[in-house]
Amino acid sequence: MKIITDRNLAASNGIYRVTAGLAPNYGKCWFKAEFGSGETLSFTVNNNPEARWAKDIYDTFARWFSQKGDDSLYPEKYTSRVARLILKMKEDGIYTRYMDINVKENKAIDGQTYLLLKDVYDLAGQKEISYGYAPFPADYPDKITRMLSGFDFALKYDFMMFEGAGSGDVSPDEEDPAVPYLEIYIEYEDGRRMSVETSDSGTIRYMRPLTDELTNYLDSLFS
Repeated sequence: MKIITDRNLAASNGIYRVTAGLAPNYGKCWFKAEFGSGETLSFTVNNNPEARWAKDIYDTFARWFSQKGDDSLYPEKYTSRVARLILKMKEDGIYTRYMDINVKENKAIDGQTYLLLKDVYDLAGQKEISYGYAPFPADYPDKITRMLSGFDFALKYDFMMFEGAGSGDVSPDEEDPAVPYLEIYIEYEDGRRMSVETSDSGTIRYMRPLTDELTNYLDSLFS
């Protein structure tokens, strides 16, 4: 299983390290994998509710059973419509953000002052590449909702805790251009808020299909 390699689980082979008296969700965690070669990988450690390897494995099995028609490992489908999206990314020294913003009357577009902002900044060169506004099309909430639903964003985020959380702004001047970054912040019409904030390259690759779909659509609004 690719997860075993990516998360270097073999480094824990043979370990038995358990602390008594911890809260139930931090109790004993036992893992065992048998390979076609006849080799066995196993370890027993204190459970970590936020362990990425465990969530990756859970998600793998949840998707496999879902493809077979059994969605029982996933929470119920989430159907509320998106009210707000903030997307921020840093890759190869380029910092890009898309977010809603209220502008002054002199920057209004067709009388609209509530607009979508796209900002692209070169961190290495310390210079702005592009900065502009676009009006929201009437079907914007529905399209964003369909994209997130297609990725099962709400379902996966319910049990996959990514590094960091929140929608606080990131200053390009303070960030290392070589370190990747992704932030997705969502507000739904029913009041629910969800966010992913991470510099983990594995998580960013995992979410690439969603971020590519979002950025392709958002970029089209500025063409």
